[in-house]
Amino acid sequence: MLGPDNGLPGSIGLAVHEGALPRDAPGLDDLAALIRPHPKGFTVEGERLDEIGWPIKNDAAIALVAADIHPSLPSELCPIVEVVRRWIGGEAMAEGTLRHGWHLADAHLFATRFFGAPGDRIEMIFHTIHGDDLPEDVIDALQGMPIEDRRAVEIVEAVTSAAMSAERGWLAYHAHRRLASFTAESALRALKLSVDVAGDVWSRAIDEALRLARRGV
Repeated sequence: MLGPDNGLPGSIGLAVHEGALPRDAPGLDDLAALIRPHPKGFTVEGERLDEIGWPIKNDAAIALVAADIHPSLPSELCPIVEVVRRWIGGEAMAEGTLRHGWHLADAHLFATRFFGAPGDRIEMIFHTIHGDDLPEDVIDALQGMPIEDRRAVEIVEAVTSAAMSAERGWLAYHAHRRLASFTAESALRALKLSVDVAGDVWSRAIDEALRLARRGV
């Protein structure tokens, strides 16, 4: 999805559109020059839609910048991020692996965000979102002690959400209307959450976008 008023792809275009990133930031003109809009805009592989010229998986890779830039990611979250990294790197994953990572990250987020609240009600809300048939490690994370670094948990939840959405592809409703993918939205959320953690997150994200765009040329 090209930014509606800036010619930039995915999460970077969305960041500029929302005012989180200035259009004159270093590297953005170079990025825009590398992106070649296609009249159709998307391609169809089976039931999965993807953008031509800027695969949605690119935004999952940009989301990963937010986790990588964190100076001391809690140990409970590192294996979750590593699964996303391996998938972005091209490793084949069993069906449901990325979704499990999102379940697990969100369980940690629920435990952190709602610590001290009535447990039964919190679990009911979590199961409404994620379903009832959840593996033991997800339930353990939901019922366990919260991770102290809430911002880190929020970042990793956004990263896993981006990866899971990228695996599914661009929703037809969004693709036909050239709207931002859920992956781009989740990636932008991860980057915004990282601003207070590491001030150079935007330059790192732009560098990653340039690397991905050049690879696709």
